[in-house]
Amino acid sequence: MPNIKFRDATLHDSEKVAALINSAYRGDSSKAGWTTEADMMDGQRIDKEGVEELIKKSFNKIIMATDEQENVLGCIHAVKEDDDSLYFGLFAVNPKLQSLGVGKSLLKEIETLAHRWQLKNIRLTVIQFRSELISFYERCGFNLTGKVEEFPALEFSKIEGIRLLEMTKTLSRNYTTE
Repeated sequence: MPNIKFRDATLHDSEKVAALINSAYRGDSSKAGWTTEADMMDGQRIDKEGVEELIKKSFNKIIMATDEQENVLGCIHAVKEDDDSLYFGLFAVNPKLQSLGVGKSLLKEIETLAHRWQLKNIRLTVIQFRSELISFYERCGFNLTGKVEEFPALEFSKIEGIRLLEMTKTLSRNYTTE
């Protein structure tokens, strides 16, 4: 596993973060990893302006995993939803580095953030057809809740009936407030 450092993305990082997310989920480059949505979706997952909007919002963070040369290895977007829950999405790892522990390290960083914000639940949504991704999250302690949401960008869908399944993880209350 590469030596990983974490930091919050800034507006100056927006283009790099958008490129990473799109390379991990869409287009031919995404097929080098196992998180690709290229067979299910067209178009970009997010653009530079979309990343900038998220960075500017209160209780939103995009956490970047970088190496010692500041190359972006992965990222994850976190939102404080309420007094109990953190939602994360836009979870992406460079397709050439997937399965090397970068993603698990980012998930640990999200748990650290949830503890810092004194939240007890972490929530995510995943496309129902992504059984390998659902299994990954289950191995990381997340559980399906039974809640199903409409997919928000059906205009990009190559297949019909896409839905999002909610998964949650309850954290222990043994947190520190660093």
